Amino acid sequence: MRPRFRPVRLATAARAVRQAGGDRRGPKAHHLLPVGGSGEHPNSVADATYAAWFELKTQGRERFRPTGAGGVPSLPMTDIDELTGLFEALGADDAPGWADSEAEENIPQLARYRFLRMVWQDIDAWSAAAPDWVEAYRKAGLAGGAVERALRFGLTPGELGEIAREVAKETAFGLLYGLADPADGDLPPETEARLPGWCLAELSPEGRPTGRVLDALYEDLDEVEPQGPTGGAA
Repeated sequence: MRPRFRPVRLATAARAVRQAGGDRRGPKAHHLLPVGGSGEHPNSVADATYAAWFELKTQGRERFRPTGAGGVPSLPMTDIDELTGLFEALGADDAPGWADSEAEENIPQLARYRFLRMVWQDIDAWSAAAPDWVEAYRKAGLAGGAVERALRFGLTPGELGEIAREVAKETAFGLLYGLADPADGDLPPETEARLPGWCLAELSPEGRPTGRVLDALYEDLDEVEPQGPTGGAA
């Protein structure tokens, strides 16, 4: 049964990880850079690098670095080097740790990181762009009356943005949990057993299935939360 409230969901998720005897996640000390400004890393940079790396990987080829000092050949540039560069392009603080996790555990961490980065961009937008959406809601929108009353009672657009960001975060967690566990407990077990499920699958840069699934993304949502101000206005 899918937990209804976040504290219960977190406890259930932690229990599931312990019972499985491991953790699907990468390194603990990793975070996304704040969205926007000079901290932004265009996805196109990572996409191009990933395409080259994936081609080498599927063809079983290796690259070699230039000859080192004294004419001694350097070590081959392995998948780890390519992956680390991609995580750095996406703004990962602990790029080597993420790359090691993908290479050693065969977990699609790069796809997971990229997906969660996108999720956090959308979550943070509710705070960073609060003045814009507050004004838009005041002019037109189903919640326009509520927004107007909140402002009249003294709340600022920035404070409304903080509230909206938390709601967006909770909603994202619930969706990610549902993605990993379709059963919500509202139906009889015999009915649940006959229903289809779903998954989020990894694709190569050319759009081909890799056979790997982005599982339990909810476990990493808090772990990769951007640090520092989100740009909300007062």
